[in-house]
Parts: sequence; structure tokens; C-alpha cells
Amino acid sequence: MRSAPFARQVDLVLARRAPRDFVLTLGPTPVVYRALGAPDAALVMTQSTLRKIAQRHGIAVPTIKTLPSLLKAPVLVFRSATDPAALVAALGAHNANGHGLIAALHPDRWHKHTRVNWVASVYGKNRQAWFAEQVAAGRLLYTNKDRALPWPPSARLRLPGEVAATGPIPTLPHTRPEVKGASAPETKEKGPSHENK
Repeated sequence: MRSAPFARQVDLVLARRAPRDFVLTLGPTPVVYRALGAPDAALVMTQSTLRKIAQRHGIAVPTIKTLPSLLKAPVLVFRSATDPAALVAALGAHNANGHGLIAALHPDRWHKHTRVNWVASVYGKNRQAWFAEQVAAGRLLYTNKDRALPWPPSARLRLPGEVAATGPIPTLPHTRPEVKGASAPETKEKGPSHENK
């Protein structure tokens, strides 16, 4: 089942036909996150995360099924405000309320003795000012100049060069907590609240 296309994995999990300990695999970690310090490992998501984004975060199942391609070409990537080892990616898609989708990624975690990169959450960000706040705080790590920014031209924010963050791309600190079980990516530290990033 792990080798099945991500869309098929989504269907099986939402239909509750997947084994209890099954973890969804979105594919290899895209190069943009590896350039920011994530290891060359599988990009994965727990069943509980999938159900949360489908049932509580207003993200349509067809949109969820495109997450591998959305994550491959994010519009912006920030360092998390609450966990310096985590990444927050603006995906250039929207939930049912029209809010821009944000993905929280926890690089370099472990699940059953296998090194992975976790997609910890995907949700809609309803405040355009949040993006400007992240830039002002110096958390911008990457800008995709080939994709539309997640705010309208009337609210356009000037980014350094409209390409990537100025200077060399920083390398994120690596943590290697063991993930116990498949219900949620646990760490040895207090887990962040993804919706507040």
C-alpha cells in the first residue's frame, strides 16, 4: 500500500480501510526543502493529520490529493516562528473559505527506525498580514519567482529581489527525535501549535 499513489492512499485512509499503523507517503522530499536543510528522505503524513485537514480545516479531498505537487513548488517558505527546526510553506492553493494554504513541515524525524520528513499540518491562513509579518521578522527562507504570491496585487509585499531571501540560504538546525507510533509525529520537546505559525 505504501507504494500506491498518494491519491489512492488518501482514499483508503478516509474510507478507514488502511491498517492502523499505516503512514501516508507523499514521495521523496522536494529539492527546495532539502536545500533548506531537510534530509533526503520520504515526505510522510499520519492518518490523523489527513483526517484533520480534511474534516476540520476545510480542505477539499481533490486538493489534498494534489499535495505532493503543491509541496514540490511552494510559493514561499518560512522558518517556523515556534520551532526553529520546522518549515512553513505557502502552497499557492486555497481551502473552501478561500484562505491560502500553509503546510507545516518537521524535517529530520524518525518513524520505526526510518528517517522521514513529516507533513505535520496543512491549513488555511486567513490573514494576509501574516505573510508580511513573517518577512519583517526575518523568517523568509525562499521565494518562488515563477508563481503568484499569496496576496492580491493591491496588497503586494515587496520581497528582496522577488526571488529568494537575500544572502545564502540558511541551513536549519537538525533535530532527530524518535517518532513513537503513527498517530502523530511526537518529539522530545513540546509540540508546536501549527495553526499559530
